[in-house]
Amino acid sequence: MIEVYTKEYWLNELKESAQFLESLYRTTVWDNELEFKTEKAVFLGCYAIRKLKESKLLSTELSGFNTSLISHPIRSEHDSIVDEKWSKNTTLGKAIVMN
Repeated sequence: MIEVYTKEYWLNELKESAQFLESLYRTTVWDNELEFKTEKAVFLGCYAIRKLKESKLLSTELSGFNTSLISHPIRSEHDSIVDEKWSKNTTLGKAIVMN
């Protein structure tokens, strides 16, 4: 449970994560560190939203907001089973609805 006095910190963390993820919109260079930071921002953001919602610290407008994510295959010079990345293991091109 998130306490009321820490709500501001969690909301600031969400804002920073959202800004980071938005900055990736046109990224063409992708490395292991960027993959890690992206995954961390998504997971921490989802966790924060869930905890804020469970603690009833989100407005009904925000807690009822739906969005979707679409996974795209990684572009590479070669395809290798050993070098397979997480996005190749998802359902490509299909939206995932997050509540």
